Amino acid sequence: MPSIRDLAEKHPELLRGDRKETEDRLSAVEKALDVRLPPDVRWLLLECGYGAVHAVSNIQQSIDDTFRFRASAGLDPRYVVLDDKGDAGVVLLDTSDESGPVVWADWRSAGLLHTGTGDSELFKSFSAWVEDRILDLGDE
Repeated sequence: MPSIRDLAEKHPELLRGDRKETEDRLSAVEKALDVRLPPDVRWLLLECGYGAVHAVSNIQQSIDDTFRFRASAGLDPRYVVLDDKGDAGVVLLDTSDESGPVVWADWRSAGLLHTGTGDSELFKSFSAWVEDRILDLGDE
């Protein structure tokens, strides 16, 4: 599995965006959601920003969506919503592990992840999620 830095070096046109995050902004996100973002997520948002691969949709939207899913679906507090894809499901970052596993779940299943039930796909790390997004763009 390539590292997030290897992926950024190999696919700069897909991972590098016009807008990057700041340390202050990411610290504010962590404080608001009471989580610690995994190192690869921080690195990507600080060094590359938001690129065409859409590994993270928008950090402010992530905060809003996370609060919404916590309230409406009982989302476990360790998860952060990376992208609410509507009928296509919700992409969740597991902040309890430094590798940053990502789960793409049916939105109805988001609150059931702790039970091991529901319809979901697991990516063992944030870099695995990013690699999947890169491969998906190549298929288009």
